[in-house]
Amino acid sequence: MERCTLHASLPSKTDALDPAITIVHPSTLDIWRLNIDSEITRHRPESWKTAPKRKPLFGTFEFPQGEDWASDDFHCPSLSYTTLEFACSTNTPDCHVDFWQDRASANG
Repeated sequence: MERCTLHASLPSKTDALDPAITIVHPSTLDIWRLNIDSEITRHRPESWKTAPKRKPLFGTFEFPQGEDWASDDFHCPSLSYTTLEFACSTNTPDCHVDFWQDRASANG
């Protein structure tokens, strides 16, 4: 049985890194696991036809910039995808979180 943990860490701006992050405080995100175990990709158009159904709420994360968050361990079978949806919680009507990952600089 495989175990995984979701870890979120938002980088702060430095001379070498200017992350494209916009957060309105406080912004609480609900994190949902989706009922799909294959990759959603532009290379398989059928994966985009309908949104996968949500499983029960996975976790809630309040976004204060520059802090870390980690989930409890969860089952994540090998050779399958764990697909998550991040959505603004109804508890924070002014929620706004926008971030982009640059894979080239994220690995660097």
